[in-house]
Amino acid sequence: MFRGSPILLPTDFSDYSYHAAKYAVAFAKKYGNSIHLLHVIETRKGYPYSKKVEHEDLSQLELTARDKLDEFKRAIEIPGLCLTCHVAKGKAWTKITEHAQKENCSLVVIAAHGRAGLDRFVFGSVAERVVRYASTPCLVVKHPEQECVSDSYEFSIKRVMLPTDFSAEVEKALPYAISMCREFHALLLLLHVMEMPVVMPEFMPDTGAMLGADTHEYAEDLLNRVRNAITEISVETSLRTGVPYREICAAVQEMNVDLILIPAHRTPGLVHAIFGSVAEKVVRRAPCPVLTLPLPKEEQKS
Repeated sequence: MFRGSPILLPTDFSDYSYHAAKYAVAFAKKYGNSIHLLHVIETRKGYPYSKKVEHEDLSQLELTARDKLDEFKRAIEIPGLCLTCHVAKGKAWTKITEHAQKENCSLVVIAAHGRAGLDRFVFGSVAERVVRYASTPCLVVKHPEQECVSDSYEFSIKRVMLPTDFSAEVEKALPYAISMCREFHALLLLLHVMEMPVVMPEFMPDTGAMLGADTHEYAEDLLNRVRNAITEISVETSLRTGVPYREICAAVQEMNVDLILIPAHRTPGLVHAIFGSVAEKVVRRAPCPVLTLPLPKEEQKS
């Protein structure tokens, strides 16, 4: 799944980035990839470098960034691992997705630590935008969280969750989940959330009953069909009722999930600005790493 092509590791030199680097190195060690270290000098108004740009020459900022990249590289390099350093200028999420596509990267490993409050609402975090727009699988890592990589860059992935709404997108993601479970000798947990109405679910405690026994039985039957069709790995199923991203995150904690694999559904325009996608909300809140799989372009337009 990830063999051969480079892994892209964007960094802002924060502790979060160093934590994400453990996962990038672990993947590269297992699959024989090189790693591209990328730092983006944000020049847009309102971003971290904007005040510095008014007083410093961009070339000096680039020199400083390259020095920090070299330091970052030395801190994470291991024998046999090829690491290259790259600096770009512009919007971080744009440059990250462009680099991943241009260099045919097999994976983007990115730390999630976005802004808070209104700034997050208006701009979103870099990680969430990368997930939304990247044409490359993205592994989003937070710190602290449930660890599945050791200090010696070895994986310990025992339970992989694939949330499913029984859509064609999830069906296409299933082979990736099976492949990962086979690679890591992990159990696959198929989770379906029977979604409650959007309007104020907290104030509608009887909504689960309103969904009906027939609906529950039908969803359970679909889960069992998917499980029974998978023979090469161990599979468990779980059926929950509620708001999808909340139930996914709650199930991760209750079931000791090490990794979530989820298709990156996209919702255009104002609807996305208000509600966001399930994948992005899971990325923001999940207590374990999240691997998002982008949809093919023809499906994103539909």
